[in-house]
Order: sequence, then C-alpha cells, then structure tokens
Amino acid sequence: MTPTSNGGKASATYSVWPERIVAIVLFALGVIFLLRARAYGIGTPQQMGPGYFPAVLGAAICLLAALIGLTHRHCATGQPVAWRSLAMVGGGIFALILVMPNFGLVPALFLCTLIVSRADRHTTSVQAAIVASGLAAGAWLLFIQVLGLPIPTFGSGH
Repeated sequence: MTPTSNGGKASATYSVWPERIVAIVLFALGVIFLLRARAYGIGTPQQMGPGYFPAVLGAAICLLAALIGLTHRHCATGQPVAWRSLAMVGGGIFALILVMPNFGLVPALFLCTLIVSRADRHTTSVQAAIVASGLAAGAWLLFIQVLGLPIPTFGSGH
C-alpha cells in the first residue's frame, strides 16, 4: 500500500487480472491432463488404469484454478511479473506432455525437471541434472516397480 494525501490514510491500486490469468492457464492445463488421461485408460478406483492419477490430478488442478479465479484476493500492481519462472514452469509441463508419449516416463521427467529448474537463476546445470536424475529414478521406482503401472519407461511402448 502506498500513502496518499487523503488525511494520511493508506490506499493502493489493485488488479485481479494476474490471478485470473493464472486461473485460466491452470484450468487449461487441468483440461489437458484430463484429455490426455483418457488416452491411457482411467479405470475405476478399485482397478486404476494408467490414466487414473493424471485424471485425478487434472480434476484437482481445474478445481484449484476455479478457486483461484473465484476468490477475491487481490495483488498489488506494480510488482514485476516473473516471466522467466512462468515460462520455464509452463514449458517444462508442456515438454512433459509432448515428450512422454514418444520417449517414455524417465526421459520426459528428466527433461521437464531440467527445464523447470531454469526458473531459478541460481540453480546450476549440475544441480539441475542431479535433481532431474533423482526425480526420474524415484518416479520409475514408484510408478513402474512399486505400483506396476503400465507406463512406458523408455520409448513409446508401441
């Protein structure tokens, strides 16, 4: 808030557009997850298919987006938008969506993590590679080995 000349009371200029833009982008991302999940087969809660978790995640993202878009919190204008972070996180998610069907889980998560890690200017390439390797290995261990989901690990599986 910035002080004004109206008797020493504080006021500020607010805009809801940044939050609405985030809500729209998140909602679109949730819809993409839901549509992609259908291609893998969703199944039921008792017999989960490989698309079950992405479908639940997509629905949760859509719900979160609706909550963000409908609440009346405001952010002060004049704050710089973190375009680099926004671009890197968005690019990482879209890379995951585009790469996973053709190259499999491990390469897609590795690439996604490398891209997203560039959102922080202080993250080195070595740190990003270590985190990406750990995340890809952990996802392989959890989803392929422990849960036995039929997700291609490397390659399209066709």
